[in-house]
Amino acid sequence: MAEKTIYTRKLGIAVARKARNSNSGIFHVIPSHADKWGVVAEGSVRPLRAFSSKNQAVIFAKKYVLLRKAGQIVVHGADGSVLTRVKV
Repeated sequence: MAEKTIYTRKLGIAVARKARNSNSGIFHVIPSHADKWGVVAEGSVRPLRAFSSKNQAVIFAKKYVLLRKAGQIVVHGADGSVLTRVKV
């Protein structure tokens, strides 16, 4: 069962402050403004890239984590809730 955490700007800033100096290897696929989806590294508030669909963002995140040879992807729903966590 997926966690029921709502991703908000306030939560994003708190996560960024907490992890600013760490290289956790966790990347979030989150809804962005203007019907876009972003891939955001934990500890950052800016997306690495933005995509027009969630599927494109997940594919990019998987490739990005595979190139780093370690990491985790957290996929959020349109409402910001955590849908899945994928270790790569």
